[in-house]
Amino acid sequence: MSTRLLLALPLFVALALPTYAMDSLNMPTGNAMKPGTSELNFIYVTQPLKVNKAGQVKVDDMRYVKLFTGVTDRLQVDVDFLDIAHADSYGILNAFYTVVKETPEHPSLIVGGTNLTGSDWLGGTDFGGNPDYDDPSFFALGAYNLAKPARPSWKTPLVRLHLGWGNNFHDEELFGMLQLKFDPRFTAVIQK
Repeated sequence: MSTRLLLALPLFVALALPTYAMDSLNMPTGNAMKPGTSELNFIYVTQPLKVNKAGQVKVDDMRYVKLFTGVTDRLQVDVDFLDIAHADSYGILNAFYTVVKETPEHPSLIVGGTNLTGSDWLGGTDFGGNPDYDDPSFFALGAYNLAKPARPSWKTPLVRLHLGWGNNFHDEELFGMLQLKFDPRFTAVIQK
């Protein structure tokens, strides 16, 4: 295991402990789609959710769909749709622009925005939370491969670090993720 990984892993474990699980669905990353390609993700979540109108906490099923599209080699657009049982449906538009592409010598620099339409969103007023979460949120982040084996495996995973800062939904704080890709089907994430 490399020295960089040994230094990064404990830091991210410590930072990730207080993370709310749904944050990972909204955290920008430095992983970009290739131009002209799309990826559709479906995520099913069961979790406690405060329903603001009724003022009660109950468990609801949530279906979360994310469509990622590479528009150019520097621009990616995402559409997120969230359907909550016994509540409402929500959708947002996100955009990511790569200012500096990653090389083996330096990380990428990506700027963008989430919830560009200013829709009601997770943790916002419909959920009895912070009204800033319903506003567009802008960010800057960098991403870098700390270890990039020719073929990731359980013994030698691809290790990718993401670190950024954002406003509103990101609480004017640093956020980050350590990604460990063991094979095309299995990835672990530690995030803050």
